[in-house]
Amino acid sequence: MHPWAKWIGSAVLAAAALAPIRDGWACGNEVEIQVDPRTQSVQRAERALERGEWRAALQGAAPVMRGQRKDGLSLRASAIAVLAVARSDGKYGLDGAEVADGERRRAELERAATLSDEIHGLKKDDVAVRTNHAEVLSHLPERREQALRTLAELESADLVSSAHAYAALARLRSTPPRSAPGWVAPAWLAMQHAKAKVAHARCERMATKKELCAG
Repeated sequence: MHPWAKWIGSAVLAAAALAPIRDGWACGNEVEIQVDPRTQSVQRAERALERGEWRAALQGAAPVMRGQRKDGLSLRASAIAVLAVARSDGKYGLDGAEVADGERRRAELERAATLSDEIHGLKKDDVAVRTNHAEVLSHLPERREQALRTLAELESADLVSSAHAYAALARLRSTPPRSAPGWVAPAWLAMQHAKAKVAHARCERMATKKELCAG
């Protein structure tokens, strides 16, 4: 054998001995990271909610909500679902099904409000939960005064956490309370007009899509 061949063979063996061993192969197995499918479903629902895809958000959240576990993830899914129902104005139910009938849409909004009440009861010191709860309530005429009080309080402390909530506040300030006598309504609207414009402007500053602030 040529001396050079013997030297090259020795060098290759030495290099192989010194090469680092990949952890995944150290015992003959790759390390596989598995993600909880419930977590993936909730993450998809959150992204859909951000895009304004209410039905997709509900379809992602519903399977996690139906589970028997009362953990942080099921609460997160429920919070997504109530917002999707409210923002669709009851067009989609909590199960993600489309709702055509006006009476049934109101029933879905009431269901969403009841579930939102439960979430709020568990996390009433959370600013985002309070903001979202008030937004959901703003879609029911009999609970609009409660929603207005909460959002006005949060606004005074600069704590309103979403553009949708500012849009709700602007709408609430453009509609007289149900408890107000008819003769009071014009004066009330005049007093709230400037505040409604401020809420609308803040909505537009926060929103990625300005059209959600309209109306």
